[in-house]
Amino acid sequence: MRDKKIRGLNRKTRNLVNRLVQETNKFPSDFYNRYWHLHLPVAKDFISSSKTPFGIRKLCIKTLLSRAETLIKINPIISKKLV
Repeated sequence: MRDKKIRGLNRKTRNLVNRLVQETNKFPSDFYNRYWHLHLPVAKDFISSSKTPFGIRKLCIKTLLSRAETLIKINPIISKKLV
């Protein structure tokens, strides 16, 4: 039997990429116990579902990795050690 189609696939994917780019344009300044947390703008089931095409999953993971790389590049250099 054929799986049901996921509604709004392009919209959800486009919103995911846009929100990740918006949230990671500048280095965050609010930390909690030296950590920063970002919620994914879509449900975890959207990415891990067997109904989601492999290309969409690949795009989500690539976007997350590229934005993490961007945050590492724009990290301000702090002369003091965080202890």
